[in-house]
Amino acid sequence: MPGAHGDGGMSTPWPRVALNLDVLHIILAFLPRMDLLSASRTSRVVHELAVKELLSRHVMLMTPAELEAWCHFVLAGENRPGYVRDLLLYYEDLDAVGTGGDHAELFVAVLRRTTQLRKLSIECSDAILWQSSPEVSTIISRLPALESFEVCPFYPDSYRVVGNILANMKCRLQRVSLHIADVDTDDDDGNYRLYDLPRALAPHLEHLVKLELGSADGLDWPAIRSKTLRSLTIGHNGSEPRPRELFEAFPNLRKLRIDGDDLVRNQFDNIPEDLYPALRDSRLSEQAGGRTWTSLDTVKGCLNDLYVLAVACPVRRLCVYCNGKEDRTRELVRSATPHRLTLDFRSSRAERAGRGGSNLLVHGCSGRPQVTHLTVEVGPFQGTPVTHTPETIQNDLLLLLEQSNLEYLHARICSGYMVQDSSSEILADIDESAEQCVRALDVDLLRDALVGAATTLRVLAFTIATHGQMVWTIDRSGDAATTSRVEAVLAKELIRREEA
Repeated sequence: MPGAHGDGGMSTPWPRVALNLDVLHIILAFLPRMDLLSASRTSRVVHELAVKELLSRHVMLMTPAELEAWCHFVLAGENRPGYVRDLLLYYEDLDAVGTGGDHAELFVAVLRRTTQLRKLSIECSDAILWQSSPEVSTIISRLPALESFEVCPFYPDSYRVVGNILANMKCRLQRVSLHIADVDTDDDDGNYRLYDLPRALAPHLEHLVKLELGSADGLDWPAIRSKTLRSLTIGHNGSEPRPRELFEAFPNLRKLRIDGDDLVRNQFDNIPEDLYPALRDSRLSEQAGGRTWTSLDTVKGCLNDLYVLAVACPVRRLCVYCNGKEDRTRELVRSATPHRLTLDFRSSRAERAGRGGSNLLVHGCSGRPQVTHLTVEVGPFQGTPVTHTPETIQNDLLLLLEQSNLEYLHARICSGYMVQDSSSEILADIDESAEQCVRALDVDLLRDALVGAATTLRVLAFTIATHGQMVWTIDRSGDAATTSRVEAVLAKELIRREEA
C-alpha cells in the first residue's frame, strides 16, 4: 500500500497536530447551546471545555426539579462550581413558589463552591430564601465575587430576609434590583415597609452602578446617596418623585427610568390630572440655576410620569409610552430635545401615532438638536383590540415624518406578538384581527412612501408580525432615491448600532 508520500510501499505516519485549547475555547463560546451539547460528546477534552462553557453562561432554573438536577450536575465535577457565573431561579408555576426548601442543603453545597458567581437572581422562589435553612441567606451574603443581585419575592417574609442579605453582604455590589410582587404589604401596625432600603443599600452605595427599585414607597431620598450610580429605575408606587431630590441623591446619573404598570398606572395616580401642569411647572422651577444633571443621557417612562416629573435637562435619548394626550408628548420632546426618540403607541389609552402631525418631531427651537433617530411602536398588545388598518398605519407614519430631519426610522408594527429568543425575534400566538391587519400590509408600498416622505432618511427598518425584520439602506446620490435590502445577519447589527 502506498505511503502517505507515495514512496512505493513504506507508510509514513501523519505528523501530530497539537490541539490549541485557547482557540477551541473561543470556538465553543460562539456555539448555540444545543450545538455545544453535541460537541461535548466528541472527546474527553472537548467535553470538559464544553461543560465549562455551559456553566459559565446564563442558567435559568424554573422548577424545583430543575434546581435539583442542576445541583447534582454541578457537584459531579470538582471544578464545576467554580465555572458558574450567572444564575436565575424563577418558578413560573405559583404552586412551586413555596416549594423547593427541601433542596436547600443541595443548593447550599453548590453555593459554597461558586467562588466566581457574578450574578444571582431569585424570583418567586421564596422557599429557597425563607422556608429553607438559614444557611442559604448566610452563604449568599458571603459570596466573594458577586456583582449583581436581583430578587422578586412573592411572600412578605422574604423582604426582611433580602434586606438582611444585602446589609450583611461580604462583597460590594455594583447592580441591585429589588422588585415586588402584588401582595398585601400592611402589617398589624400599618407600618410595614417592603424593604428597609437605607440599611440594605448602605454597604454598597459607594460602588453601585445600577439600581432598580420595584417600589420606593416611604423612601426618604436623602437617606441613600451615591456618586457612582449611573442607572436608576423606579417602579410604580405613587411616590411622586422630584428631579431635584433625585439629582441631589445621584448627581452622576446617566439613565433614568420611571416604570409604570401595564402603561396604565403611574406615579401620580393619586393626583387629579388637571393639576399636572402646575406640578410640572413647580418641578421645572426647582431645577433652575443648574440644579439638574449634565450627565443624563436617557430618560424612559410612561407619558404622564415623565410629563409631571419634568426633567429639565436635555437628553440624548427619550423613550415614551404614549398613554395620554399627544400635546404632552410634544412638550416632552420640545424640552428634552433628544437625538434618539422612541414612541410607543400600543397602550389602549394612546392616541394614534401621527395625530397632530409633524410637530411631534420638530420642536422649533433653533440651535438645539433635532430628532434624527426614531423608533415607533404601533399596533396593540396581545389581547387588546386592533384599531389600525394598513392605511391608518401608513398615514400616521407619514404625518410623523413631515418636515422632520430623520436619518433612521424603525417601525415596529404589532411587535407585541414577537418574542425574542437567543438569536432572533419569532412570532408568538397572534390575534386574528392583528394578523389580518399585518398580512394586508403592503410592505413595499409602505417602504417607498416613507422613503419619499423623509428626504434625509438613510436607513429604514421594519419589524412586523408575520413578516419578520427587514432593513434597507437608502442612496440619494442619483436623481431618485434607491433602496438596498440588508442581509439578515448584518441587519441586526445595523439596528443595534443605530439604536445604541
